[in-house]
Amino acid sequence: MNLINLIWYQKINIRNFLLIIFLFPFSCLFYILSLIRRLLFRFGFKRQFKSKVPLVIIGGVSVGGSGKTPFCIALIKHLSEQGLKVGVLSRGYHSKNTSYPIKVELSTDAKICGDEPLLMKMSSTADTCIFVDPKREGAIRALENEGVDVILSDDGLQHYAMQRDIEIVVLDAKRMLGNGLLLPAGPNREGMWHVKKADFVVVNGKNDTDYHTMILKANQPVSLKNFLDQVSDTEQISKFTDVIAMSGIGNPQRFYNTLKEMNYNIADTLNIADHAVASDRDILLASEKYPVLMTAKDAVKYSRLKECKNLYVVTVNGHIDDEFFESFDRKLFDLLKK
Repeated sequence: MNLINLIWYQKINIRNFLLIIFLFPFSCLFYILSLIRRLLFRFGFKRQFKSKVPLVIIGGVSVGGSGKTPFCIALIKHLSEQGLKVGVLSRGYHSKNTSYPIKVELSTDAKICGDEPLLMKMSSTADTCIFVDPKREGAIRALENEGVDVILSDDGLQHYAMQRDIEIVVLDAKRMLGNGLLLPAGPNREGMWHVKKADFVVVNGKNDTDYHTMILKANQPVSLKNFLDQVSDTEQISKFTDVIAMSGIGNPQRFYNTLKEMNYNIADTLNIADHAVASDRDILLASEKYPVLMTAKDAVKYSRLKECKNLYVVTVNGHIDDEFFESFDRKLFDLLKK
């Protein structure tokens, strides 16, 4: 068990008590600084900007993956089916470009726009507009010029410069808020107070709460080439096959659990940091031993390897309860009427 799991995701006990006590003063300082920042925005000392169309913030209060990207993709699909032109803005984590905003196209390199925006573009209808801008206001103005009906902000819950119309907090069912403490003694950027004030809370995974639920359902692996070319795949990997699990997401254990539920034997793992890129050499060496199974978020970063054999992608679909969509639609269409 690594240090973070010992402190953040375990109940306070004899093993972690001293570590938490040591880190707790830093969490208090984090709280004071974040409170001052929020108050500066609330009382107008720091500038806020407002979108001309409804702006929906989708984010988390904790660090690490909670399932925001599959949730965004499911919501984009739902809104598109309602006949709305959807705009998405992202900070483009690890995006490398000299000027912003960037309009994301299917041909855009993940190095330029970031992995999550490119994955959302691949998973959306043709008229869905996605822009990347670390400062976000430029992306909002660009989306307004595209004539979108609604803007979804992938992450940005703590970006208080954006005036938001709807807030959606996504939590991981197994991790939730961990030990409930703020960074660094706990995993949270903000506390339960922000969860309580959000318009909607969606928990990724089966849970016993009263919140809305999203269940991720995995699809059969497809070859990296066919995934990137967006063509159907007839190649199958048999159950109980030994595989190498490759994950560069915030919560890799969720991906490993998914593969086990699909009855694959994880012979080894290829772990990289969230949003990071593994070396071609490491991937190819791994693929010589066993099939390498990766997440869709990872796959968009390796187009240069799409002709290589034994590389596969496991995609997931987010299934959100009907009550969420009914409540969300009522709130959104009330805003659109105004």
